[in-house]
Amino acid sequence: MEEIDLSFLMADLPKVLLSMKIGAERIQDLILSLRSFSRLDEAEMKMVDVHEGLESTLILLRSRLKATAYAGDIQIIKEYGQLPLIECNASQLNQVFMNLLINAIDALEARDENRSAEELLSKPSQITIRTQRLNSDAIAIQIADNGPGMSERVKQQLFDPFLQQSPLVKAPD
Repeated sequence: MEEIDLSFLMADLPKVLLSMKIGAERIQDLILSLRSFSRLDEAEMKMVDVHEGLESTLILLRSRLKATAYAGDIQIIKEYGQLPLIECNASQLNQVFMNLLINAIDALEARDENRSAEELLSKPSQITIRTQRLNSDAIAIQIADNGPGMSERVKQQLFDPFLQQSPLVKAPD
């Protein structure tokens, strides 16, 4: 018993089991989010809950929102309105959410590399997601960050399908 440190093992076993349970729950959440995000098992056009798509996208990006060696957490501010189910291709809509959020995260991370700890605390990086019903036929989804914004050159070429702008390289204006 002394050789295997039985008293330590008995005290540590509940902690190990709890950690395993939490890990398994996180994996389950991730799998459900991936399934919801991809919507591979559903028809192209379907009535969907926009907020469910946003939430599954945020779960998939959770690790990118956490603090790193050079930046603090990226705060997510949700201002969700009451939305009806909308008819859309959920997989494509979720991909749009993913792309917008990744772009915002990339821009915030690039900016935060050059900020001091005081700046990070006084003005933390934030992404705000707003949804609202405009009328019986329209909704609005806004995703905004408090990052540096786009250069004029990028704004002019925003809808060019071949534009690829790294947030780490500032394009000339």
